[in-house]
Amino acid sequence: LALVIKEATGQTFSAYVHSEVFGPLEMNDSFVPDTDQPPQQSAVRYGEEGRLPDYSTGMIPAAEIFSSAHDLAHFAIFHMGEDLNANQPILSAALVREMQDCTIPIGFFHYRYGLGWSIGHDQQNRRHVFHGGGFAGCDAHLAILPREEVAVAFLSNMNRKWPGTAVSQDIIELMLAVLVGDTPESFRINY
Repeated sequence: LALVIKEATGQTFSAYVHSEVFGPLEMNDSFVPDTDQPPQQSAVRYGEEGRLPDYSTGMIPAAEIFSSAHDLAHFAIFHMGEDLNANQPILSAALVREMQDCTIPIGFFHYRYGLGWSIGHDQQNRRHVFHGGGFAGCDAHLAILPREEVAVAFLSNMNRKWPGTAVSQDIIELMLAVLVGDTPESFRINY
């Protein structure tokens, strides 16, 4: 992705994402490092044995995007159809919907994948638009219930719980339940 953006725009991935996504969405605490050196402004990462050494994955577009919960809330609001900056929209509402609607099945799971989003349904048939990720010492998850106009962003500087569901998924489901007045069990996505 970084090479495609560089070829198409002449900008680095970091510069492009800052000017075309973070700036217009007022994601002021989000950044992509310009090199594969760990950024100094990121949270300390922890594993089961304590603090992990600073590291870079070397996969800047896939695993080196740093953000805050506040900024992820801005990203969620945009993906629920609200235009945060009418002077400089980054995508049309139709393209945002297409990212969530044009999906393909994921083998061995009951949810589907769109462009950057997983799409699933819970026991109450509520539509979930979500994406998560993690690496040693970090876990992030963003979940949106578009019809209910609810979103939850979760960030942690601790390892995921493996095998099985990530810690973030458990917390996301609990928070979504609280926000819509339901039980956490009803938010379990049909995997």
